[in-house]
Amino acid sequence: MNKIATPILAAALALGGASTAQADELLGMGVTLKGGTLGYGLELTKAYNPTWSARVGFNTLSVTDTMTQDDIDYDAELDLSTIAIVGDWHPFEGGFRLSLGYVINNNEFKLTATPSSNQQIGDNTYTPSQIGTLAGTVTFDNGYYVGLGWGSAGSGSGLGFSADLGVIAQGSPAFDLKASGGALGSVPQADLDREAAKAEDDMSEFKLYPAIAIGISYSF
Repeated sequence: MNKIATPILAAALALGGASTAQADELLGMGVTLKGGTLGYGLELTKAYNPTWSARVGFNTLSVTDTMTQDDIDYDAELDLSTIAIVGDWHPFEGGFRLSLGYVINNNEFKLTATPSSNQQIGDNTYTPSQIGTLAGTVTFDNGYYVGLGWGSAGSGSGLGFSADLGVIAQGSPAFDLKASGGALGSVPQADLDREAAKAEDDMSEFKLYPAIAIGISYSF
């Protein structure tokens, strides 16, 4: 497990280090099905007392679309895949919570384009025969999660409602761009790297990614 994620999880689990005499007073476990900006997910919650709880969740989703980057039309596939380790503080011993966590971020954009007209790539203009097919991959760093929400899975029993509103600080995306299949000449990697740098600048707004979700929980 990531060296940063490990102590966060350990700190959350340490909240459960009560004596045997207190064990019966500890709250239970809960599971939540949720959907939102990180995709669809499943989350396991452990409530240690009315004030503190910890969650571990997995989210995933794949969608396809088209996008234009620097006048080049790409077919885009977005693969969402994250694991979140979150500690919750319930200051009023109810559903309202303030949350801090760490997200193992495997989200990825896959982009492909086969231009049919001349395109400027980097500092030069190339014909479709020179370009062939462009293939790009956008990746993201692991990040910290800060948010607030509502939910008390693990407290009591039965069905409940869950909602989260927060952000993931994941840094700037990294864009790797390659060209293949050009019949006449080729696009130098230096120009591809310049094109990728432009895309990274354009996508810098994704340093902070909104993490919004709603769900249905069940407490055991």
